[in-house]
Amino acid sequence: MVLRTSLVFFDKGVVETDTSAWEMIDSGGEADIYEMVLKGSKYVVKVFTEKQTSLAKPVERVSEMLSRLVRLRHRCGGLPRSLVARGFPVAVGARGDSAVLVFRYIEDFKTLADIANSFEELRAYLAENNLATRISMARDVLKALACLDLADIVHVDLTTANAAYGVIDGYKWVYLFDLETAAIMGSEDYALAVIPARDAHYMPVDSLNIAGIELRAPEPSDLPLPLLPSKLPREYLSWVLWAQVWYGLQLVSFTFMGMGPFQGLPAATIDYWLEIVEHEKERGYEYTWPPRAMHELGVLEANEYRELSNMWSGLGENIVRGMYQVFVVDVAERRRTPSISLPMVLGMR
Repeated sequence: MVLRTSLVFFDKGVVETDTSAWEMIDSGGEADIYEMVLKGSKYVVKVFTEKQTSLAKPVERVSEMLSRLVRLRHRCGGLPRSLVARGFPVAVGARGDSAVLVFRYIEDFKTLADIANSFEELRAYLAENNLATRISMARDVLKALACLDLADIVHVDLTTANAAYGVIDGYKWVYLFDLETAAIMGSEDYALAVIPARDAHYMPVDSLNIAGIELRAPEPSDLPLPLLPSKLPREYLSWVLWAQVWYGLQLVSFTFMGMGPFQGLPAATIDYWLEIVEHEKERGYEYTWPPRAMHELGVLEANEYRELSNMWSGLGENIVRGMYQVFVVDVAERRRTPSISLPMVLGMR
């Protein structure tokens, strides 16, 4: 049976497609995911449930986000490849009462979580991309997240599970996806609808609570949750603001090296982090990652410190300083919200 659906492409106009030829590749509580071949090109089609269509308004939400980002394109110096190539749909439509979004297909698709969790995949990733390429991809991802921040687009689920390494239009890169689930700060219409999956490389909320930072992730039953700062419970607002910066800097780290910034470092208590900060302030040290005091206080051997410091310095002084400020200083000082934002790391705010 042929089931026809009209899709509105931004560059091709209205195109009719036979939905019975779509191949389902995944199914979840929010949407079913299909592969579609149209005029020789492969696409990913996301068909939302009727409930999610009504609650999340994915088509209208994407339109609002794109409008905000277009207004910022000059300030962002052009929108980053990692953001626009796969993050936003190339077509929209409806199947019955369900919203439909169509995305570019990523060839040789692997998530950064896949790469980080497999020694073979990690080795291949590092071998395929020289230092200069990985620095470019990492900075492009950071710029993408900073542009979202400037547009008040809040995507707390931009984790390693939602960043793909693969090929679009012959260009192998790291691409962000699932942006259509992002919330817009200050908007009742476009509320927070998704929280990070537990298998992602997520923020250690329990450890931060032990450190004295009062934050709490919303429960699924709280969703959708409008991000209205004046009405949002304080611990939820803290979690939202911490999540953007924490996940953002971690995602940059995984793009750069296929691993997080804490890999190779010993577990540390809040008192230890505070000792590190005080030790470095007294001596007037420049911010490094990992902190120089970790060697001087006997936690890292000299060769371990040099190796890790040389590796992370490739990201550039501004990003290393941002990592130190958020992961060390802000945690040690038990800040309710981070003292810097991702646009501030890049000097965009």
